[in-house]
Amino acid sequence: SDPPTKGQGADDDDDDEGPDGRIRSCVRDLWEFVRRMGWESFSIVGVSGGGPYALAILASYAEMREAAEVAATGDSEGEGGASSSAAAVPSPPSPSTPPAEIRAASIVAGACCSAGSDGMMPSNETLHRIASSCSTSRWARIQLYIMFVLPSVLIKFLPASVMLKMIPTDIPPVDYDIVTDIYFGPFLIGVLGDALRQGGRSAGLECEALFRGTPPYFEEILKRHAASRRRSGGTAAAAAGSSNLPPVALYHGELDRNVPLSHSKYVHRELLGGESEWINFNDMGHMSLVVEKAAEYGRFAVTGMA
Repeated sequence: SDPPTKGQGADDDDDDEGPDGRIRSCVRDLWEFVRRMGWESFSIVGVSGGGPYALAILASYAEMREAAEVAATGDSEGEGGASSSAAAVPSPPSPSTPPAEIRAASIVAGACCSAGSDGMMPSNETLHRIASSCSTSRWARIQLYIMFVLPSVLIKFLPASVMLKMIPTDIPPVDYDIVTDIYFGPFLIGVLGDALRQGGRSAGLECEALFRGTPPYFEEILKRHAASRRRSGGTAAAAAGSSNLPPVALYHGELDRNVPLSHSKYVHRELLGGESEWINFNDMGHMSLVVEKAAEYGRFAVTGMA
């Protein structure tokens, strides 16, 4: 799964040159970590807000594999001429070849920066609207940080049983039953508490990275690779054979109002060219999917088989 993101440490106040820089830095850190560990292969699981980070890692992987192919063949055009436009797409600094193979990737109820807020519950829709304005409005950025200050203060003094009663009731019943469970609920509050105690600024930066008003760099890279695969032979088999991406599965609950189903639909069709396993559950929401389907998406990340 994704490593802790930049700015999330209690003593880390670096905004990493804006939303794109924050994600680029996470990608660089991931590959450096893999290199130092000496891994030959690894798997990716991106859950909820980890979805964009997983996509950014996949984009960097595709870029490195394409660069390695170009270096090996001497073909400056790369994938069917795809690299002719690569200079216009900013990609994170990375080695010319991946230090390890990605076995497969599972993206679970993953947010997508460009998919919009339709279908979100009101609180998340408001969060999305404010965060997407941060690049052009200083007041929006202040509002965003303020939204996280109050919870970060309350969670220091209120017991988990009280915080659980403050959970919105407009989430699907299947999710509400899980987050208010007598055992899982306090655990969830504890995890959120650890994050919120790091301050409103860290949480605000994270939301700004996930819900910016303009498409992030890695989405453009993935779109370019999808387009080049479609040009590689015209058939699904030819396109799959030319892919520089590992097997990818998108898991989503149709009842999800935290990250709506439209987000994984956008990733499947627009970013991955329809070449991912798109697995939907009509009786699942957000947290229910994450908790109850862990064995399934974990197995895919390891084996590449749904």
